[in-house]
Order: sequence, then structure tokens, then C-alpha cells
Amino acid sequence: MRICRGTLRGRSVPVPGLPGLRPTQGRVREALWSILDPRPRGPFADLFSGGGLVALEAHSCGFGPVAAVEQSPALVRHIEEAALVMEVPLEVVRGNALTVLEEWAVRGRAFACVFADPPYRYPLQRELLERARKVLAPDGLFVLEASRPFPLEAEARKIYRYGDTVLGLFDRDQ
Repeated sequence: MRICRGTLRGRSVPVPGLPGLRPTQGRVREALWSILDPRPRGPFADLFSGGGLVALEAHSCGFGPVAAVEQSPALVRHIEEAALVMEVPLEVVRGNALTVLEEWAVRGRAFACVFADPPYRYPLQRELLERARKVLAPDGLFVLEASRPFPLEAEARKIYRYGDTVLGLFDRDQ
């Protein structure tokens, strides 16, 4: 897959052939960066980072520092290698996204944007939303990628639909 925006635009990022890996589609990533374009830059977290493409692209689009959270050891190694090859200073965290969010909240970390692309039909989306809000900066934004039907639609500030994929936007204090 290729990075679609920013200083690294056009650079290819290999996608590991692991079962269950579902990289965010190019048109959805293009939409994400269009949504985020007018917003202030700052720290960015990519939860359920998979192959790390969104994290790399966040850096390419001027966000920083950027953290990629992934539970799979193989994918963590892949993200670290891709960041090294592209000379991108990513903070790669191996762990459960909910646990990492809780640790960040205790430490007082704050992000301009938290993006999460959990497995579709992820049963803990409400808990993910609650924990992500705890690490958002005052004007921060949580973006949740999910499939239709979007389970948190009533709580979202805005919903964008791209085929079966939905991006839900949430403020810190809604």
C-alpha cells in the first residue's frame, strides 16, 4: 500500500500477509486526512495499528509525536522496521489498546487525535470510546473506524460512510 498524503506521499509500505489483518482502505485514509486537515497538529495515537500505515501517514501529515499501538509481536516488528526504513520516529507500543489507554491516562498523556481501527464487530467499542476520551487534549478528536451498522452512532459528533466502512468522530466532552 502507498502513503496517500504528506511528505511521504507515494512511498510504499509493505503489508504483512497475516490472517485477520485488514488495512484501512486508501479512500478511507484520504477521507481521514481531509477531516483532520483543518485541525491543529499535535500528538497522534493509532490504536490497533496493524501494519502501521495510519501511524506513518499521521507523521507524514505533520502530526507528532506519533504512537502506534499493536498487540501482535509480528506486527510490532513490522511497524518498527517500516518506521526505520522510512526514517520516521514512531513510538511503537506492544500491548492491548484498552490497557495502554488506561496507562496513558494515569500518566497524563494527551493527544490531538486518537484513531482506532479495531477488528470489525469489536465488542468493547463503548469502553474504547470512554478510555480514548480520557487521553484527548481539550480540543482533541477520537476517530473510530468500524463497519455498518455503527454501534455508537447516537453518540458521535459526526459520521462518515464509505461503503461498509464508517468513521465516527467523537470529542473529549460530548
